[in-house]
Amino acid sequence: MKKKVKVADGLFGRAEVGIPLKQFIALKILGFAKVPEERSPPAYVVWCPFCRMYFLDYLHGYDGDFHCPGCLEKRGKAPRSL
Repeated sequence: MKKKVKVADGLFGRAEVGIPLKQFIALKILGFAKVPEERSPPAYVVWCPFCRMYFLDYLHGYDGDFHCPGCLEKRGKAPRSL
């Protein structure tokens, strides 16, 4: 069973991503979950507590950070239009 999650996607604006129930629970607990589709680099659904939204992103840098497009836009560093 897959749960649909509405996300902000830098490429497509708003989108829906289906993730398995097990990963949905991990998303609620950890704040991120890997999208099951094969992508290069692997995409993650991530929750931003400041913007209170889900977004699609991949790991950035050596430490593997996620960059919220809403937070970047507020700081004037928007990567792409939403």
